[in-house]
Amino acid sequence: MKPTLLCYHISTEDYHKMKELLALLNYNVLLIPKSDYLQAIGTLASLPGYARTASRYTGADFEESMLVMAHMNEAQADQLLMMLRMPGMPILKRKVMLTDTNRNWTSTALYQHISAEIASIRSSN
Repeated sequence: MKPTLLCYHISTEDYHKMKELLALLNYNVLLIPKSDYLQAIGTLASLPGYARTASRYTGADFEESMLVMAHMNEAQADQLLMMLRMPGMPILKRKVMLTDTNRNWTSTALYQHISAEIASIRSSN
């Protein structure tokens, strides 16, 4: 599958910057609408065996951005993270790889999990 980025809570301008730059690498860059936050990450990443549900999220949007990196190896992920450090690229607070575990989670569950991990790290420092 083609390397894919699921983008959450970023501006349209930042989305287009990322899409334009990563088109050169043949990456899919998807802006996930808030209404899809209850779909499984596997569904949003177009994994086989996952289907959309009728669930629609109507709660508050995420407080900060999140990026899920799917269908890429470690070298591709490292390259992407280096590119995101380039001047003018959006600052994405939460970056996570698609895993066998989190592909079954909803976007809201993943965001809450990552937020709890960040809070735990900050409190231990």
